[in-house]
Amino acid sequence: MQFHSEPRSGQFFLTERKHWINDRSPWNMARVNKDNRILEQYRKYANIRMNLIPYLMEEAANCVGMSRPMMAHLIYDYPEDEKVIDIDDQYMFGRGLMVAPVITEGHTERNIYLPEGEWYDFWTGERTSGGKIIEYPCELEKIPVFVKNGFIIPVNLNENYVMGETDKTGFVGNKIDEYTNLCFVVYGEGEYSVNAMDAESTIKVRATENRIVMECGVEAAIDKVTIIFARDNSKAWDVTLNGEKAATRPIIAKIFGRTVPGYAVNLG
Repeated sequence: MQFHSEPRSGQFFLTERKHWINDRSPWNMARVNKDNRILEQYRKYANIRMNLIPYLMEEAANCVGMSRPMMAHLIYDYPEDEKVIDIDDQYMFGRGLMVAPVITEGHTERNIYLPEGEWYDFWTGERTSGGKIIEYPCELEKIPVFVKNGFIIPVNLNENYVMGETDKTGFVGNKIDEYTNLCFVVYGEGEYSVNAMDAESTIKVRATENRIVMECGVEAAIDKVTIIFARDNSKAWDVTLNGEKAATRPIIAKIFGRTVPGYAVNLG
């Protein structure tokens, strides 16, 4: 289902467009179905989409460079796993996220195959071993999404470090040349690079045991990034920037209603 409104005569009609079709707008769908939850959930996922713009930008560039689809069959990433061949209701969204939508009306749980390796629940941060089928409870408000272990997801959060909320505290815009708070959410040990919005430099983040190693071009267009840990833990992390101890300050982020720790890192 795609939500939008459009001119009654089409987007490219040449005369003045005074009348709009709202049949597929979220507010009209809520009215027709007499269900205001549609608006609430649309707002939630619209905000999450805005949060994920840094990830979407980098993964879209990777898709162009590697000639792979953004929404890819699991066989792209797990070509030697025979169990994924016949799975047609799960897909990789970029290289780091696996989505398993509920496509049967009325179902409140579904079976999900997790390929070999470790996976993090996108919503709870809970870590699960793969190579098996799990039974996953599916609330109306939650599309099953898992993050591959070792992936670092870049996101744009607001000043309060809030992600995925349905109220104004979670809102960020959809600019691709200016982020409110560029954050890297760490899901285990791994590495990720993101363009620093000026096409001239990149910010690379590598997570190892108890250590965050960052590399950044001196001409980066932003002066601060934030490292956020997908799961709350008591580890003391050593953060370095271009080989030297980084200037950091601790922060608390709110990811889908749960609080997790992090560090704001000064790039200047």
